[in-house]
Amino acid sequence: MPSPDDKESKVRKRAYELWESEGKPHGRDIVHWLRAETELSKRLHAPCSTPAVKGGTPVKTTGRASGEVVRTKKSARKSKSGVRRNG
Repeated sequence: MPSPDDKESKVRKRAYELWESEGKPHGRDIVHWLRAETELSKRLHAPCSTPAVKGGTPVKTTGRASGEVVRTKKSARKSKSGVRRNG
């Protein structure tokens, strides 16, 4: 999680970019600041697009606070007869 100073710096930079992109209008500083905060907050809490990898097998998390991991690929299991089968 970014430090408060780092977060404020990013918001300031993004608000400035928004202000410039709109032609540097007077009196819209609050609007740009709030929009920058919203954009950065969404980006910070957006789901990761790259799947996690554990032991060479792609995995996905459940999104729970426990960090529980669920394998996306079924591993081979031994049946009662000792023969490996998928599924």
